[in-house]
Amino acid sequence: MLDVASEYGQPTDRQTKRIRTNITRTEHYIQFARKRLQLDDPFLVEQRQEVKNIAIIIYLRALGVGETIQNKIVRKATIVQYLDAVAKLFEEEGLGDPRIDKDTGKEHAFIGLILKEIERWENMPNRREPVTKTMVKHLQGSCKRHHKDHLDDALADWMIVGLHTGYRRIEWAQEKEPKTALDFQRADDPEKSIYAVTENDLIFRDKNNRVRHDPETMNPGEMGGIDLKWKFQKNRENGQVLTFAANHTDPSMCIVRAFVRIIQRARRWHVTKDTPLAIYQKSPKSRRRSYIVTASITRVFTRVAQEVYDFDPLKDKVSYTPHSLRVGATVLLHVAGFNGTTIKQRLRWKSNSFEMYLRNVPALASNQVQAMNEACVDMFVIPQ
Repeated sequence: MLDVASEYGQPTDRQTKRIRTNITRTEHYIQFARKRLQLDDPFLVEQRQEVKNIAIIIYLRALGVGETIQNKIVRKATIVQYLDAVAKLFEEEGLGDPRIDKDTGKEHAFIGLILKEIERWENMPNRREPVTKTMVKHLQGSCKRHHKDHLDDALADWMIVGLHTGYRRIEWAQEKEPKTALDFQRADDPEKSIYAVTENDLIFRDKNNRVRHDPETMNPGEMGGIDLKWKFQKNRENGQVLTFAANHTDPSMCIVRAFVRIIQRARRWHVTKDTPLAIYQKSPKSRRRSYIVTASITRVFTRVAQEVYDFDPLKDKVSYTPHSLRVGATVLLHVAGFNGTTIKQRLRWKSNSFEMYLRNVPALASNQVQAMNEACVDMFVIPQ
């Protein structure tokens, strides 16, 4: 059948939509280049092809971790369309395709590796998706609609804590609602001690490293950090203590402030210092506290992820569980450029098994930037 609109030069609705999408994607790149790469000239007209390669690789890395138009993770096929739109924009400006390696005349090897890694992640069976800072921020925003001590409020705080500590579920929450104190999950030791973190496992410090015995009286601006003790661990390093610093740059993601709120919530419900802290109030009329359990964690994580990333649970191979918090902490340090040794030490991994959770997009991009640093150091600032 003759396409009348195309025959006479008028685009069809589908073509118009595609054109608008491509324009939006090119505008997204230009904004990224100016704001994130601090480029006066997003097209790098006066720069060598190697520098253009670096710019497009950094952009690809950002797309791979969800810095898209709608700020959500997208599939490999969509990311390729973003890159195609940018390449077409460069060509329309009379410049070469920024994806091409001048030495081989083909797409730069790092671009292929990153895209292959994204595809590998998409096809991984039974993978656990990571909790992200974007999910935390989204949940914090929804908390304003709820009653005090709502499950969402409590989980928002524990998500912040988990992204710092890499908590395993048993280290902070319960498998199911305990009917009595005897039902708390306990370590396999002679004293049968409670596994999950309690107030007795926390030591708050001010900026001068002095111990503060009552965190509720601390001025937030004077918070220095917190010492956390793991009474029992899967890696058998029982009694380990790690210190975490307060975040005064982004207080909404501060582990110390989150733990202060957790302590306040626990005290409102008369939780003793040797009892697990992960509690909430089911409804405004509830007269007793409830404990955060596996089912409620999975439900909230999945709901928030759907709201943020707009995935289809029936079509997409996506799974959010309590372990997603530990995965999120691992991915967060990886994206920030921490090496394997540091990730293992900070998140208490005994082996390199954490690597199975990583999308190596940022690592590959960072390696490329490091390798080409001398070529681009005077051209633009690499985002930290």
